[in-house]
Amino acid sequence: MRRRFDDPLEKLLTTYGQDGPYFLGNQLTYADIQFYDKVSTLLSADATVLDNYPKLKRNHAEVEKQPKIAAYIKSRPQTSF
Repeated sequence: MRRRFDDPLEKLLTTYGQDGPYFLGNQLTYADIQFYDKVSTLLSADATVLDNYPKLKRNHAEVEKQPKIAAYIKSRPQTSF
């Protein structure tokens, strides 16, 4: 399923992220965390949502690897949202 927001965000990662995994290259920002949060919700409904967007998929994975974020994800209560 194609989503309208994916192409512009993939382009932003290419333009401003350069070769780094984040929207501003190698620096994690609030934009990356917001993207992670929103896309995680979409991924819970459709695990393939990022399959055609390798840079966005990489961004999501790299945010999830951040030690404090990973610890929170591991310990947070599971909800339906």
